[in-house]
Amino acid sequence: MGQLQDDSSTELAASEQLPSPILTFVDPNNGKIHDEFLQAKPDDIDSGSSSSEQEANQTELNQGLEGPLPSDQINKRPWQYISYRKRLLLGALLLITIISATLASAISQSGSGSIKLENETATAPTLKPSSITSDMPSLDPANTIISAASAPFESSSIPSDMPSDMPSLTPSSAPTMNPTGTYKDKVETIFYAIGDVPYNDLEKVQLRDRMINLPQDGEFLVHLGDIRSGKKRTEPCRLEQYQQVRDLLLQSKIPVFIIPGDNEWNECPNHQDGERFWKETFHDFDKRWNHTIQVYRHPMPELFYFVHKRTLFFGLNLVGGKMTDYEFYFNKFRYEFEVVKSMIDKYVVAGNAVNVVIFGHAFPKDIHHRSFFEPLRDYIDGKLKNKVPILYLNGDKHFYQSQKNYMGQSNFHRLQVDSGTIHPPLKVAITASYAAEWNATEAFRHDRMLSLML
Repeated sequence: MGQLQDDSSTELAASEQLPSPILTFVDPNNGKIHDEFLQAKPDDIDSGSSSSEQEANQTELNQGLEGPLPSDQINKRPWQYISYRKRLLLGALLLITIISATLASAISQSGSGSIKLENETATAPTLKPSSITSDMPSLDPANTIISAASAPFESSSIPSDMPSDMPSLTPSSAPTMNPTGTYKDKVETIFYAIGDVPYNDLEKVQLRDRMINLPQDGEFLVHLGDIRSGKKRTEPCRLEQYQQVRDLLLQSKIPVFIIPGDNEWNECPNHQDGERFWKETFHDFDKRWNHTIQVYRHPMPELFYFVHKRTLFFGLNLVGGKMTDYEFYFNKFRYEFEVVKSMIDKYVVAGNAVNVVIFGHAFPKDIHHRSFFEPLRDYIDGKLKNKVPILYLNGDKHFYQSQKNYMGQSNFHRLQVDSGTIHPPLKVAITASYAAEWNATEAFRHDRMLSLML
């Protein structure tokens, strides 16, 4: 659109200055200022004419406007002979002509789209993007190219204190691993836990029913070991015992993880056969279900871990009972601690997870399990500074127990499940958050679902 500019006259005497500005028009096509007529001076007349001809032409021009003028106005510029009212009228007509021409050009360029004037509501927005740049978002974003020049504010690497509802023009290439701790950042994992079952034929029937009727809000079930009675320690472990429990657990509609217990592992009279039967039956057991949890297996196949919804889960071979080789299990449990420590360093310290859940069968005993739990306690208190909620979930003792501040550590919680089928499976909810003061009380909640027994 052409631009209207004003330029006040500075060449007239103070008594002769006129109150109206001089209007000049800038050509929209080439930017040239068209003011030849308005700024024409007597010296601009063709120099090829004689002085007498110039004087005659000037006299004719003066007389053609409003008749003969007084001699003191003969040398005045042409626009000075037009009355103030007529100059205003000519200026208004010129302005209307320019605006009309500009609007006609804009309408022809935008096709059928409507033009919205200032203080006027458009009749209907067009879905076809206009060629005229605008700070307003297009109704057809797929075909819109946003120019950085049209951004209302200068871009900055410093985040604004006033967040915008508009999406960023330069989105992050990867999500941050340490977002601020707000309610929206919380995620929850629900699972069920059982242990020390089945020990007899009645519990086998009840376990099957429990698997079929397991609540579907759980993402998985974990069996914490002991799939045969410890009273039969003199009886050799048989492969069909493992296979019967496998078939009962397969009745579950949600994935099942299982770890060894001492009754089917180290306390079998034929303990080498027991280990082999367990590995043949339950290795990669969760893969029998279609789920999206990415599980990592250790070369010792009974050990596994996975990160799910910001929580690092471990399945370990922390068996209780009688140790057939004390030195062997002392070193084995110490090695399992090193595995846990290295994975916590990799995923929690690095920021990929905020909670830790450890599945183990045994109730911790000073003599048998100190090579695992003592360095774990020192690690929690030292490097982790009690800032990471850790849950140890076990069976073994056949009764429910919950211990907070376990081993004197404020963020270490131990939870023990009931045995058999007398009580429902234990429901556990793990909440993960990046809040600065996140703790085990907020992270770990459980429900014994005793209401189901009424």
